[in-house]
Amino acid sequence: MQAQEYSVSVLGDLFVEVSSEAQGVTFETMRRDTLCYSPIFVTPGGAAMNFALAATGRFSGVNILGRVGNDAFSQVVLGAALSGGVRPFIEKSDTLPTGTAIYVRDSSTTVHRGVRLLVVDRGANRSVDTDYIERHAATISNSSLFFVDGYSFLEQPRRAAAEAAMRIARAGGAQVALDLVPHDAHLFFKFSDVACWVKSADLLIAEVRTVRRIMGLASDDEVHDPAIAHETLEAARRSFPGTAFHLRFGVGNIGNSLIGEVGHEPVLRTTGYSGTKEPRGFGDRLSAVDLADYLVRRSGGSAGIPASDSQVEVV
Repeated sequence: MQAQEYSVSVLGDLFVEVSSEAQGVTFETMRRDTLCYSPIFVTPGGAAMNFALAATGRFSGVNILGRVGNDAFSQVVLGAALSGGVRPFIEKSDTLPTGTAIYVRDSSTTVHRGVRLLVVDRGANRSVDTDYIERHAATISNSSLFFVDGYSFLEQPRRAAAEAAMRIARAGGAQVALDLVPHDAHLFFKFSDVACWVKSADLLIAEVRTVRRIMGLASDDEVHDPAIAHETLEAARRSFPGTAFHLRFGVGNIGNSLIGEVGHEPVLRTTGYSGTKEPRGFGDRLSAVDLADYLVRRSGGSAGIPASDSQVEVV
């Protein structure tokens, strides 16, 4: 099911990603400088860009908001948005570079698809402020859905800007979805902060381990037990009444999704992560699929929550 009659506006990280795999090498065994040969890819990235590109086939219009630098990398971001059918409301900063991420997976067999090293320079993402949001308030308020990622709350002035954008979206009648990242959010945010943001959100997307740790509950680094996922959902519903939840756990903390929406019984399904050929950005692509279906259901469409044990089709 696709939300073809509905538009979405996205606020969050915009990056150029330089990615590769350390073939035949594990970080655990490295004791000195190491050289390996492997293909290197330079692509647009960041939760906002990944989500926006995946959403274009599922919404009538996709708007992306944020800032990049006034540099060569900015053309990678802007070009990807335009060629992908996304409407960019992206401004350039003359003082900060385009956000850049270096993404390397090793060849470890103890972790599914290897251990990932991610080095990030947030660059111009840090400069999004309330003045920027006010300039684009009409775009936000006229959307059917507003999607914001948790990276937008890491520091000021972007935190205040994201909070303002959520208020504008709610006032305009848009559904608001918050993707609670980073996955170790408990190291950056207080429970009271998250509780405040969730009050402005209709739906929270998060890993089970992230929600548990935010609420002060113990959690393994990778949660596999469905009983723990259900326990976490019930605790979250008590802490944040009236909010819908899409909670992820299992292999890579995303192999399964527990959908707990208001007025519906929880539904557990697999995501297809274990079989994907492209793990990078999988969570953002999954969010685009899930939120398109959610919006149709929330708006009175015919889409129902997929049955338990069904698998999400994530391209």
